[in-house]
Amino acid sequence: MSNQTNTIAGPTFYTVRQISERHQVHEVSVRRWLREGRLRAVRLGRVVRVSADELQRFEEAGRA
Repeated sequence: MSNQTNTIAGPTFYTVRQISERHQVHEVSVRRWLREGRLRAVRLGRVVRVSADELQRFEEAGRA
């Protein structure tokens, strides 16, 4: 019998803090990008997450 574990990898999501650290900006800046619609997020109650695909789109478009 194999010791391998079967897992299903779902989409990757980032927090506001992770994005702010990645772009070396304050969390307020990331929240402004979200509010302005420049970056789209998934909201579940008070929890805000940005998908890896959306973050890549944002980065390719340039954040300025």
